[in-house]
Formats: sequence, C-alpha cells, structure tokens
Amino acid sequence: MTISLDEFLDRILSPNSDLYLMVCGEVIVYDNGAKTVYSPITTHHNASLNPLVDFRTHIGHSLLWSRHVEIQCTSEELRNALYTAGYEIAPLQSSEAYARYALSKPVRAG
Repeated sequence: MTISLDEFLDRILSPNSDLYLMVCGEVIVYDNGAKTVYSPITTHHNASLNPLVDFRTHIGHSLLWSRHVEIQCTSEELRNALYTAGYEIAPLQSSEAYARYALSKPVRAG
C-alpha cells in the first residue's frame, strides 16, 4: 500500500499511536500501536537497507511481522515533515546498524 505524506501524518495522529523513528542509513517510522512500519518509497526500494541485523530482537521481530506501508516521499522529506509537524525525538537505543528514537506527538492547541 502506498500513501501520501499528508495521509501518513494524519494516520500517526491517532491517540493509539506509539511511534518510533528508526535511522538505519535511511529513515522509517514504526507505529507499535497500529503494528505498522511506514517507510519512504525510496527506502522501501533500497536493496541494501537492513534496518536491524538481528530480527531475533523484540523490535526486529515487530518490524518483520508488522504491516508495511510506503509513503510517497524521500527519507529527508519524511524527517522534515515530522519536524515541521512539531514531533519531538528522544533517543532510545542504538547500535552499529541502526538508531531508534521515540517520537512524541505534538500538542494540539484548542
């Protein structure tokens, strides 16, 4: 399934979202609440991308068995859209193969 960047931003505003940004050369967003991996279309088609070397880890297992959705954007456009939408990033875990960050939702005024 392929969605627009705006549709992606709408989907992750769900109150059930539990979001992680993963940087492994490219960027992907994992929503633990929806069990969905969102990746830019350019990342999805990158044959050398290996977000987690060991899929026996909890997060690797989650990525492997989650639904995958492509976003019509590049990795840089995804990062910029998250920043512009007001998402805050907090470091969680890193290794030689990847870094994982928690994404906090923006607070809506009103």
